[in-house]
Amino acid sequence: MPAPENGGTFSDRHTIVFHRTLNAPLGRAWQALTTKADLDQWFMVTEIDLRTGGRYSFERGWDGWIGDLEPMRCIQFNTSDNSYTRFEIEPDGNGKTRLTLTDRLKSDLAVPPHIGAEGGVDAETSRYQPGGPGTHWAGAASGWHCFADGIVAHLDGRPLLIDFPALCHGYAEYLSERWSEPSAGR
Repeated sequence: MPAPENGGTFSDRHTIVFHRTLNAPLGRAWQALTTKADLDQWFMVTEIDLRTGGRYSFERGWDGWIGDLEPMRCIQFNTSDNSYTRFEIEPDGNGKTRLTLTDRLKSDLAVPPHIGAEGGVDAETSRYQPGGPGTHWAGAASGWHCFADGIVAHLDGRPLLIDFPALCHGYAEYLSERWSEPSAGR
């Protein structure tokens, strides 16, 4: 089974990558990625000290420091467990912006124990991690998918319309097949 439509791809065992085209010029896309007012709308409630090494805090206890910051190009959110989330943007030449969202997990990360049922999806499905420690579980992959689509919707000025349970079940099937393939352990 292929990834859900517009789904993430894996650059390696621990890293999922999403690509989107944002219907906004580079400056507006950068603003959406780096200002509290925008992040609170499409991402998570945020506290951010926008500088390399500056601290950030997102709702649900996710916090750390900005590991890389190149204005109008990239911002990377590092965590104390050596995981990170990175947003990279570049103009597409037509007044829009290309976004690459990369989420990398530490190699031994198991689904955190506080993760349970999410968004109308039972805990067994949302916590499903068929690749084992260090790989994305269905709920995490679905969440990043929603955030990638969320910034698109935010910049388009429309609500995000996603069937999270269907997306999560789709990722559960996709990840199960992906990690059962002999070459998936690379």
